[in-house]
Amino acid sequence: MQRGNVRIECSGDEIVLALLSIIQITNPAMLRAGSDGFAVDLTSLEKKPQLSPDELLLVRLHEDFAAGGDAGPYPIELSPAEATRLCTALEILARARQWPADMERLNDNLRSRLQN
Repeated sequence: MQRGNVRIECSGDEIVLALLSIIQITNPAMLRAGSDGFAVDLTSLEKKPQLSPDELLLVRLHEDFAAGGDAGPYPIELSPAEATRLCTALEILARARQWPADMERLNDNLRSRLQN
């Protein structure tokens, strides 16, 4: 039996964490220093004739973030494959370095919600 789509509402911190995790495994060079901290530069994706599943997920998360405004929450709907891929990306990001306890809790909470 196939699991249905995963629908969750993310806080601003959670969607930024999701974006960072997908950028980390897709192309870390897309993360640029900006005036407000960091910015996502999707220019390299605009030039590609076909995007990989990770790149498509990155674009969708970026669009969800942009559509949510400053306040959030940010509703996202993911296919089972996308939810699994995002969980994997979050795990990779969590192992990449030592994170503060609040960031670890945020990552764990988001992964838990994606798996349910």
